[in-house]
This record gives sequence, structure tokens and C-alpha cells, in this order.
Amino acid sequence: MLDSTPRQVFLQQQLGFATPHYQHVPIIVDALGTKLSKQAFASPVHTKNSSQTLYYLLTQLQQNPPHELISAPINELLDWAITSWDISRLKKISVINL
Repeated sequence: MLDSTPRQVFLQQQLGFATPHYQHVPIIVDALGTKLSKQAFASPVHTKNSSQTLYYLLTQLQQNPPHELISAPINELLDWAITSWDISRLKKISVINL
């Protein structure tokens, strides 16, 4: 939450830690525009096809994973995401509509 950021920075400074660069990711909403969360009683993400779910979300976050990774094992997709992440692409989107 954005309101927590100043408190986190203060604590980091007091503890002598470097302050990381912050970037908030877009929220995911349903067809009615309601934020998907436990507080809103959203259904949990199905873990049966976790690689496909992660691929879809990376696509929605404008990270553009290669199409050949759509059926890749989750660890291969995560490795790609970690090395290919481009935070600047998040500035183009504010909400992910499911």
C-alpha cells in the first residue's frame, strides 16, 4: 500500500538499510471492476495450470513472454520472468481486467 511506503523507508533508514526503488503493480479486477482479493471474497487461483496462469499474468503485465513458454514448467517460466522483467512496462497499465 502506498501509504505504508514512507514508514518502510523510515524504518530502512533507521536500521541502516538501503532503500529499494518502489513500483506498485496494477490491481486485478473482475468484470464489474471489483478488485480481486480475499477481502472481496474472490475465488482462489486454480493451481492445476499454474504455468498457464503465470504466463497469462506476465502477458497482462506487458512483459511479453515468448509464446513457446506457454506450456513450459513453472520454474522455467519463473526463470525467464526474473531475468526478463521490465518494470518500465508497468507504467503503461493501471488495472488488469479479467
